[in-house]
Amino acid sequence: MVLQVCLVHVGGLTPIRGGGIGSVILNMVKSTGDKIHYTLVADFNRDDFLEAKSAYPSSVQIVGLKSSNNVALGFAQYLANSPHTGFDVVHFHDFPMGRELPFAMKTYLKKCRLVYSYHVVNEFFTAKGRLTRGAYYSLFRCFGRVWKRVVVNSKFMLDDLRRLGDYSGKIVIIPNGVNVEEIRNASEVDLLGTPSFLFVGHLEYGKGVDILLAAFRNLQRRIKGAHLHLVGSGSMESYCKGFVSKHHQQNVHFWGSANVELTRRLLRSCDICVLPSRYEAFGIVLLEAMAAGKPIISTKVGGIPEIVTDQRNGLLVEPEQGQLAQAMEILCTRKDLVEEFSDNNCIDVGRYSWQAIGQEYIRLYNSVANDVGNR
Repeated sequence: MVLQVCLVHVGGLTPIRGGGIGSVILNMVKSTGDKIHYTLVADFNRDDFLEAKSAYPSSVQIVGLKSSNNVALGFAQYLANSPHTGFDVVHFHDFPMGRELPFAMKTYLKKCRLVYSYHVVNEFFTAKGRLTRGAYYSLFRCFGRVWKRVVVNSKFMLDDLRRLGDYSGKIVIIPNGVNVEEIRNASEVDLLGTPSFLFVGHLEYGKGVDILLAAFRNLQRRIKGAHLHLVGSGSMESYCKGFVSKHHQQNVHFWGSANVELTRRLLRSCDICVLPSRYEAFGIVLLEAMAAGKPIISTKVGGIPEIVTDQRNGLLVEPEQGQLAQAMEILCTRKDLVEEFSDNNCIDVGRYSWQAIGQEYIRLYNSVANDVGNR
């Protein structure tokens, strides 16, 4: 009997709009779709919906739910238009404290078994109000009795989760994965720069893109041939372009939101990948850089040190422009380190292949579906 699994992510189902979570969902479905029948639920966004239709196998049912600025109306729309609840497992990738809350309640009352992937780190709430934090923590503790399993992608996230209570009997650690062969087989493009640095991610404060631009400005005073390529969009895009224009940085290039194919080609073509995050639960782009055989410069925050070992896969620094600029200069001048880190990444990425990670999700869903002792 094929398991019926519903995946819920209001933030988007494709990497270009859903970010790392969208990438996880897409690759999870592709790597396990022969064993599981999936229904995907997301907010209705026409561009995202059409892109998802073309990205996922035709056997996958995609349900786009229209949202509303009116909270009560949004609740009603999710209840009325959400798919039937005959699922073995419903897996939430967003915490249901918004429009998806009634859908979570509906599926639970229909005796579906619920799974939650915990993606939110404490730093996410530093800019939020006390009321928002309090509501999240209170709801999380209530739902702690509802979730059959809570999935985290790193030991860092496991430690972060412990702030909210003891869920030791429900926690499963499943790291994110990467399509190693698809990245390695991507064709290269001509990228300006000797060397060429590549950043892939949302242009947001948490990703440290402002730190990167300041560090690269310092680097250019000593390494004239270096170029920086930025892939992504976000709330800091105007700031980034304004910074580059103000300082007349001709060696900085904005690629905007790139699709999966172009992103892979850029990863294969650059010399060095940089991710200067202020906080990061995992960092899928780091796995992608490893699969492409590229040295990495990143920060000692969140789950990053679990993926990147300093002085083996790349250089890890504090999220500060001086240290970042110094690390970038080291890899500009030490070709031996670039080659060593590249070789190690080609070896170390193997344990994160989606062939292996997909099997962990199959075991998870089977264990939840066969757990007849509790809903």
